[in-house]
Amino acid sequence: MPGTTIGTQMNIGYPGTFSRNGDCIIEQKPVTSADASGPNFGNAVVLVQSATGGTWTDAAVAEAASHTPVMTQGANYCFAGVAVREVKTMTTYNVQPTASAVLGGYSPGQLCDVLVRGSVVVEIQNPQTTTIVAGGSVWLRLTSNLGTVIGAFEPANDAGHMLQLTNCYFTTGVTSTDANGNLVAEITIITRNVP
Repeated sequence: MPGTTIGTQMNIGYPGTFSRNGDCIIEQKPVTSADASGPNFGNAVVLVQSATGGTWTDAAVAEAASHTPVMTQGANYCFAGVAVREVKTMTTYNVQPTASAVLGGYSPGQLCDVLVRGSVVVEIQNPQTTTIVAGGSVWLRLTSNLGTVIGAFEPANDAGHMLQLTNCYFTTGVTSTDANGNLVAEITIITRNVP
């Protein structure tokens, strides 16, 4: 059988799909009401501290509100993880949320599942000339530069515009496209950054 029939790599899934079940921790908190659209599946999420247990917000939304995410545990806007899609089984079904569900994400006030440790598929919105390699550094875009997307995961530093996620690395070193044609890669969060 020719190699083209088998292929050389497998598709790794859609953004927000956790990809290796053996060592993953998923936390659930509501999306902050200040986040008008909520994080989409596969987006970077930060913890917004509060006396009631905290809330989640999209990293791009936090940055736009001048609350720069950091990697320091205990900070008010600390990188927490990646918004994931969870398969849920319920005995009763609520009316579907509005716009955010159409985009594949969470609405303000809705409980949001965030992978705080483990492997997950993310969309690579701003591919760099640097190739994504297994074990390579993961950077989170904080400010736009030359049309790039805030909140995107990237494989290389763009000085002054990025936060290195020191508890993350690229897992597969391979990028592929999902069924929608988006460039995706797998990252692993090796240690929890939030309690």
